[in-house]
Amino acid sequence: MNWLLKIMIIDNNRTFGHYMSDFLQMNFACVVKILSGDEENMLDDFKKFSPDVLFLDVQSAEKKFMAYTKNFKACRRDVHIIWITSCDQPEYTQKAKDLGVVCCLSKDAITSNSVINLVRMVYRDDRVLPGPKTRQKD
Repeated sequence: MNWLLKIMIIDNNRTFGHYMSDFLQMNFACVVKILSGDEENMLDDFKKFSPDVLFLDVQSAEKKFMAYTKNFKACRRDVHIIWITSCDQPEYTQKAKDLGVVCCLSKDAITSNSVINLVRMVYRDDRVLPGPKTRQKD
């Protein structure tokens, strides 16, 4: 099967983004694109790449993260959006749910295993087998 899972990471911390990319590619047949939260053409990049899973660091996107989430979902309803955040207030997580966010991960407590298990939970089929490392140029 030639299917690759497409994962986009939006985070201003490039080191963190590449760390996530590396462990995702070690565990899944996937291609990963990393963007900064202040990219001018973020929606265009999203449309061109058309990710299956999107990790959005809320702090990197500043106050635009809710609008970004709405726009991404409008472009591709089946994208699995995961917010990376340090805020766990009930009204915040309810807003995430209302916008169609799969879940919120705490950046302070995020582990490679928690991310891997989350991706496996979202895609419970044979498409997430380990595969070749492929990184898209950012």
